[in-house]
Amino acid sequence: MARPPRSHSASLAWFKVRVTEEEKMRISALAQKKGATASDLFRAWLAAEDAASAAAGFVATKRTPSSVATEPTATARERPGVEPKFRSRWSPRHVWTLHRVPGRLDDVPLAVERRVLSDDEGIEVETPAGSMRVSTKELAEEGVSRGLGALRTDDQYNPMSLEQAVLVYDHPPTREERAEWLRRRHLEQALLKSPPKHIWISRPGVRPGAPDQVTRCSARRAIGHVIGDCVYRYDLEVRRPGEDWASETIDMMALAVEGKARFGRGDNAETAYLKKPSLDDLRAASAERARKAAEEARFKERMGDFFNGFSRTEAAPAPGLAALRELGLDGSANVEDVRRAYRTRVKSQHPDKGGTGDMGRLVELRDRACAYVQARVT
Repeated sequence: MARPPRSHSASLAWFKVRVTEEEKMRISALAQKKGATASDLFRAWLAAEDAASAAAGFVATKRTPSSVATEPTATARERPGVEPKFRSRWSPRHVWTLHRVPGRLDDVPLAVERRVLSDDEGIEVETPAGSMRVSTKELAEEGVSRGLGALRTDDQYNPMSLEQAVLVYDHPPTREERAEWLRRRHLEQALLKSPPKHIWISRPGVRPGAPDQVTRCSARRAIGHVIGDCVYRYDLEVRRPGEDWASETIDMMALAVEGKARFGRGDNAETAYLKKPSLDDLRAASAERARKAAEEARFKERMGDFFNGFSRTEAAPAPGLAALRELGLDGSANVEDVRRAYRTRVKSQHPDKGGTGDMGRLVELRDRACAYVQARVT
């Protein structure tokens, strides 16, 4: 019995967002060569069923619900001949990703358990035709991190497999997390279908305590660039007024979900808004910046003495006092002591006595020391 058209259309809806028409034709050609459909390839990657393209080496098997995860869950079949390698005993051995099931797009997402292949330079997660990486630090701190990727290609840019920008969890996702995932996905898909032509970037007000000001900047979706063996196409290029080209990029995923995104680093970081912020939003941003500045000032004030103790240096002595010390005298010496020290040095350092000292430098030290002593007496 043939599959209903709805499932096929639902699967292809993913292509309308993720790939171009040319790429869609190439994927369809690849599916035809394998004797399957594009929907079958997509279903196999989602681990929703054992489709005709099982040669991809990936199917899903049902798991017995447990007290920890009672929602729909599947396990990705391990790729033969691939063994995990870990540097730390504390790194996760398995992670979970969420996917919509074709034909039941509004139902609870399916969680797929995947192996972790390596913890070197991030967490490497096993996928049907390769792997993707997520941030080790973010996954450990937040419990979830985004694995970024799009259409995987070979050296000739022929499609090999499909890979989404998915959220990776270090635990079986709960029902609340799955609902949040659906909400995020709807927002992301809407923005990817229709990228904004303009965004607003905030900057500090003209005076302390004044609301932030915003600048309207033109924006467009960035051309995809290769990261490892994936094509990344989720950046938004931003061109400020007066610039001839785009000088910055913003993560479209964060912009879609939160309505704003931070870009830049450290004190130079700025905030980009998908829609023009209200006056209340600008006041709140200004107040938050002032609060952080005051907190930083208090911290520096409390820790100032501690840090200054390491960086404090003694003031350089006066030239006359430095000359006295170089002659081997202290500040209590008189003129006769200076002349006596000078004659002693001459006897040992003069070239006629077999010395190698600089007589001009020695005379300069004597005169400077005498001037210092005489000025102190008077």
